[in-house]
Amino acid sequence: KGLNVWAEMYINALLSSPVTHMVNIVSNALFGFFQLPERALGGVIGAVRTNVFRGMPSSDRVYMEESFAMVQSLRLGMRDALLAASRALKNEQETFGAMTKLDVQERRAISADYLDIDREKLPLVAKAVDGAGIFTRLLGSRLLLAEDEFAKGLAFQAELYAQAVRRTKAAIHEGMDPEEAAETVGAKILMGRDATATRTSQEMAQRLTFQQDLGPFAGKLQGLMAHPLAKILVPFFKTPTNLVKETLSRTPLAFFPGTGFWS
Repeated sequence: KGLNVWAEMYINALLSSPVTHMVNIVSNALFGFFQLPERALGGVIGAVRTNVFRGMPSSDRVYMEESFAMVQSLRLGMRDALLAASRALKNEQETFGAMTKLDVQERRAISADYLDIDREKLPLVAKAVDGAGIFTRLLGSRLLLAEDEFAKGLAFQAELYAQAVRRTKAAIHEGMDPEEAAETVGAKILMGRDATATRTSQEMAQRLTFQQDLGPFAGKLQGLMAHPLAKILVPFFKTPTNLVKETLSRTPLAFFPGTGFWS
């Protein structure tokens, strides 16, 4: 536990730099905006594969209109993003899944609960330790979490709107009346009553902030890298790994298996 307390102080000292937060905000924003032209290009490829080569069913393809729907989602997404960011700042609480950029064994090691301090017998000590933890994380992981939750709020709504367009157009392509498809498919997704679309949107929100789960091999290494002593050499592991993976999948090296390009 002492090592985890040290790791929390060390990681938050690194994260407290204004440059770190600026890089985080810019990277989230750039990757989010990049989804618009990328999704439109995916729609072009989907149209060719569906209508020219006929090698893809309409239910599996991307539609160009998804990029426009993602822009339209910004109004509602902004509200969600602000609410999620406020929860993170106030309570260090995630809204879109318990995924963060911190590779540590215990995110709140400097706390009375983690250090088994009896709140009834030692109330002042417990409050002092909790306060020290809040102060330690305030300009580090807490602010980073708020930035990521804001980006996730925008990404979640953008993907939800895109899923509504994709599934509605696929239903129309399969013969459903357009008005009926909009009411029974698209509206259901936008109201949050489609578990698959909601889960996909949550996964996209995590991916666009580079917080998605790593693969089997890297996932095993992540557990090792979470050890406090590993922080001396590798303070952060999951986020840089996901950054490299997302970058490689958009370069000529993307054609190699394992980058996620083909899927």
